[in-house]
Amino acid sequence: MAYTHVGNAAANVEAEEDQIFGGVIRGTRYLRKIFRATMAATARAETDLADLASTERTSRSDLNGASVAFAYEMPEAIKFDSGVRFAGVALDWQRADRVGGGEEEDIAALIAGLSYNLSDDPEHGWALDLQGIYNFGDGVVNLASAVARARAEQYALVGALRYAERPFLQTRWQAALTVAWKDYQDFVSASSFAIAPSFAWRLGSGVEFVSQYRYLDNASTLAAAENLDRSHSLFLGVSFSLAATFNESVGERASILSLEHDMLNPGPAAQGH
Repeated sequence: MAYTHVGNAAANVEAEEDQIFGGVIRGTRYLRKIFRATMAATARAETDLADLASTERTSRSDLNGASVAFAYEMPEAIKFDSGVRFAGVALDWQRADRVGGGEEEDIAALIAGLSYNLSDDPEHGWALDLQGIYNFGDGVVNLASAVARARAEQYALVGALRYAERPFLQTRWQAALTVAWKDYQDFVSASSFAIAPSFAWRLGSGVEFVSQYRYLDNASTLAAAENLDRSHSLFLGVSFSLAATFNESVGERASILSLEHDMLNPGPAAQGH
């Protein structure tokens, strides 16, 4: 998440739910069948930045950001072929209180993503996903807190190579190798590198076994700020995505769980929380 999402500049918290989720008002206009424009107003979690020792939320409902995105997406229902399946660019903007008190500050980030299908065989899918984030930042004196790292000028690049075994167009299992890199521009030796192979196996309708190993390596300045030099993590779990349809004349709505975990969704992480 530290490489694929824009950090929350209004909250000094590590909790993922306060970094990713929040209120959103979003509208999408399809310019053509496979081109769309999206605008969103966001309400990200806030904490009292005049007291960084306190991580208690003060708000989750105040509108404090916005984003605009343009994307090209070729749905599998239209055409399955090798080539670009998704390409998009987004501008994300946040307004947050100044750390320690004072006037509010604006923090903007530019996001670009690409998903390239390497295979012509829909039952044996190879895909390459790429995403880059440039956070313009607002100038921070150190990286010792989560909110400072979210506000610092930084580059983040992520690439993932995925293979999906899909007999009869039903995904049986998927394996992926993800490599990520981030660098904080205003600090020397403040880069971070991660590599994460992952595997998902379909146990049944809406039920999957998931696993991931992650190696993380922080350069000296960032390691001192986060009190973390290197780490090895292993994640094992079972994912449940269960749904019931009461009116079959209405198409299935996209749930948060589906958007976060559906193995068939092309493209890197979407903009807007």
